[in-house]
Amino acid sequence: MNTRLLMMFFALLAACAAGSVTAAVPADPWYVGGGYGIVNTDASASQLQQALVNQGYNVTSVTLDKPNTGWKLYAGFQFHPNWAVELGYAELGEVTSHVTASGVLDVNQFVQDALDAHDFSANGVTLDLMGMVHTGPVALFAKLGGVHYKADVKVYEVNSGINADRSQWGTGLHYSAGAMLPVYQNRVNLRGEWERFRISGEWIDLYSLNVEYHFGG
Repeated sequence: MNTRLLMMFFALLAACAAGSVTAAVPADPWYVGGGYGIVNTDASASQLQQALVNQGYNVTSVTLDKPNTGWKLYAGFQFHPNWAVELGYAELGEVTSHVTASGVLDVNQFVQDALDAHDFSANGVTLDLMGMVHTGPVALFAKLGGVHYKADVKVYEVNSGINADRSQWGTGLHYSAGAMLPVYQNRVNLRGEWERFRISGEWIDLYSLNVEYHFGG
């Protein structure tokens, strides 16, 4: 984890708690949104190859197909000028590897060992407490909560054509930071957001641009 980024995140959350500049709670505190963005995972072809070599396999090549983009949907309830609760769903893609090895006596076991050594990507449901600081028309925000995820990975052994996949369910930490800008009658916002998901012991980042709609009379 990047310690400096995490310190900046908690500093922003503390500023949200202080609430030095506030705005009124909207007449209808419910809102929905969604967006699309760039996914960054820890999955690495070289690390997977080295992990298999360390187990005694003669791995000649590893090609990794990992997600570059993802999307999300969310709904929120702003119960205070500086605080809201958000429920969301994020789709972060799937990691697939094509592995070539020679001299493998038990290919099925080899593929299972590759799955065990593989990094995941995932989709999941998030629940967060969100703090906001309003600085003129722009609102800075930070979120802290958790993600309940389903992580997926696939491995293909090129020489034999044997493949296998694995899914894993779990929960992990989720946090984010970003900024919002109203673009239409304080009902429609643009939101830029950086998020981190803790998936099966690894971090996955999502950098997204979102459109948000606030209900009101």
